[in-house]
Amino acid sequence: MRGCICTTRTRPTRPHPRSVPASGSGLLIIDALPWGEVTEVLDSKGKRQSLGESPFTPLVLSLPPGDYKISIKNPGSPKPLTLTATIKDAGVEKKIAEFRRIDAEEYLKKAGF
Repeated sequence: MRGCICTTRTRPTRPHPRSVPASGSGLLIIDALPWGEVTEVLDSKGKRQSLGESPFTPLVLSLPPGDYKISIKNPGSPKPLTLTATIKDAGVEKKIAEFRRIDAEEYLKKAGF
């Protein structure tokens, strides 16, 4: 088209987790509403687990089977949240932390609509 400037928007993508974890490990999927920063994941012995390159949700970790304690923070919340998860061999465990619910009508009202 003549005189037309076309643009496209792309979203950053994250690698998709494997649908089947490797033997001897399981997947832990951590998400938060509206979002969160995972500050630590500890196993039952208190050993800190690696969070990879970015600690922000959604976060997918491959972990050995066991029990874990997850700490997540959000600057809009007065205190961090703690979740627990049990990872099973070749299993997938999803945990969601909810910092605060956002009421759509209240949000739009504050935004001037």
